[in-house]
Amino acid sequence: MIWLHTFPNGGIDIECVCSADIELLDIARSLAATARFRGQTHWQGDWWLYTVAEHCVVVSQLLDGPAARWGLLHDAAEAYLQDVVRPIRKLALSPWFFEAEARIEKACAERFGLPPFEGSLRYRVEAADLKALESEIEHLTSIPTEHSKNMTRNYWERHPPVGPRNACEIFVRRAKDLGLS
Repeated sequence: MIWLHTFPNGGIDIECVCSADIELLDIARSLAATARFRGQTHWQGDWWLYTVAEHCVVVSQLLDGPAARWGLLHDAAEAYLQDVVRPIRKLALSPWFFEAEARIEKACAERFGLPPFEGSLRYRVEAADLKALESEIEHLTSIPTEHSKNMTRNYWERHPPVGPRNACEIFVRRAKDLGLS
């Protein structure tokens, strides 16, 4: 048993996670408290914490139907396992981590009545995730990039980062808009 505390719902055993263990508010709160880019983001010249919850909302807005719902939840496993940045993810993580991530994704699908996160659905969500990532790099970091013209600065002016306090609220609001509860 590997028990992880959640608030307000108690916790989950990630070795034996099931759909009844998954709560939208647990996911929203945790992702709203998790920084993208290890907290190394800025907005309009000032340091600004851009959260994984905000990122998930952006990804979901780039999609429709079940893909939009999975776009919102594509990082839900990070609510329980934590975010591991891409450069380190494949180098440092054991097969156990990826198996636990798959168990949580399966439990999320069952909990929210979603199709399995695989095939063309996963491909569409991953493409939107990459599009959002490229735009975030261009507009919210100091990382030089040549290839992130997919989302314009106009998007970020209409939807500026909101930070952790409001990120949970916009995540839950988007979930309700998509029929997730």
